[in-house]
Order: sequence, then C-alpha cells, then structure tokens
Amino acid sequence: MNFFKNKYVIAIIVIALVLALLTYLLMDSSVKERPQAAIDNQSYPLVAKPNCRYSSGECELHNLSFDAKLTVNLEEKRIYLTASAPLKNAMMGFVDQNGTEVAPTQMLPKGDDNKQWFMEMSVEAGENSIVRVVLQANNALYFADTSLQFASYQAAVDESSRKNQ
Repeated sequence: MNFFKNKYVIAIIVIALVLALLTYLLMDSSVKERPQAAIDNQSYPLVAKPNCRYSSGECELHNLSFDAKLTVNLEEKRIYLTASAPLKNAMMGFVDQNGTEVAPTQMLPKGDDNKQWFMEMSVEAGENSIVRVVLQANNALYFADTSLQFASYQAAVDESSRKNQ
C-alpha cells in the first residue's frame, strides 16, 4: 500500500479526475443542440411533462418558448387550456377508448387576454383516450398529443386516513 502514499501518484490521480471532468463538460457544451426561438410559420412539438401520464388533474405541455396547461372538469365535461402567450387559434381533437377519432374542434376563448380557452369534451376521459392539441401563437404552430389519463385527479393519500391521524 505504499503506492498510494506516494505524493506523485496522488497528484496524478487528482489531475486525471480534473481533466476527465473538464473534457466531459467541454464536449457537452460543444456538441449539444442550442435552443432556438420559434420561426414564423413553422410548427413545433410540445412535450408532455410527466404529470400527463398520471392521475394528477392537469397536464403541462412545454416547448422552449411556449408552455400550455390542460385541466379537465369531469363534472362539467369541459377541458380547459391555459397558455403562456396569447393564442390566435386553438383546436382539439380526441381519440376515444375504442380508437375512434373525433374530428378536431375549435376551442372558445375564456376572457379577453386569449391565454385561457375551453371546450366541451366529446369523449369520456380514460386511460386509452387521447387528446390532440394544435395551438397558434407567436406566428407559429404548436402541437401535441397525450393521454387523457391525467383528467381524473386521485390523491396519493386517502382523505379519510388523514382525518384519523
């Protein structure tokens, strides 16, 4: 074990680790794709965040320069959309649990700022139901499709068990 007591060996190990870390960081910064602002008249996908895959009650859709959030009110049978920028147009289509496609429908603005929209749901929300969204904002089109599994909110802890504690 005299090998690791040598100060030159320890220095070489530390220098090798620092060089490996610097190489990793420099390669990552030189190879990674740079974010770009949306170009007019182009279409961009919105990425569904993880809360769209669970019974969270809401679904967040994200792009570098644009965000949107979907919420469903099952009692009213309405789906609501909140956008980070004013929308010129918003449409939604559905695929029901049997795989039958429902034609896209125009959403209606809720308020004067054109950031909040809603529409009546034409399918039952379920694990296999899919919602397809097309939004027009900032002279660009944003699109996404995701499961409607998020529509029914279920708490991780039962409310009755909280009251007993």
